[in-house]
Amino acid sequence: MPKKRPVDHAALAANVAKLPHSVALYADRNNTPYLPWETPRPGAHPIVVKAGEVGYWRVNDMLDVDHYNSDAFHGEPASMKQIAAMLYGSMFGFDAPCADVDSFEDDGTFRRNA
Repeated sequence: MPKKRPVDHAALAANVAKLPHSVALYADRNNTPYLPWETPRPGAHPIVVKAGEVGYWRVNDMLDVDHYNSDAFHGEPASMKQIAAMLYGSMFGFDAPCADVDSFEDDGTFRRNA
């Protein structure tokens, strides 16, 4: 069995400080989350990702994802890069480099090194 990597608490705190408390996304019928820039297909349902917590929660199908995210970050709309960082942090841990907002372009895609 592979060893778990140790948690980098400094990176965890730094990454979570740049993120909203929670954001909403869509997931398909198999509970696979859509990336923030993808258009959900019919049958998709809303999920909520919470900063600093691994995993996500399925919520009522009546949740309006765009409205939920419109004032998610201190009364400001959550950006695409924040939403992407939240999604990847929920899957790989919020101390991982992919949970850092600075790892993304403004459209939510990974920043490529030149």
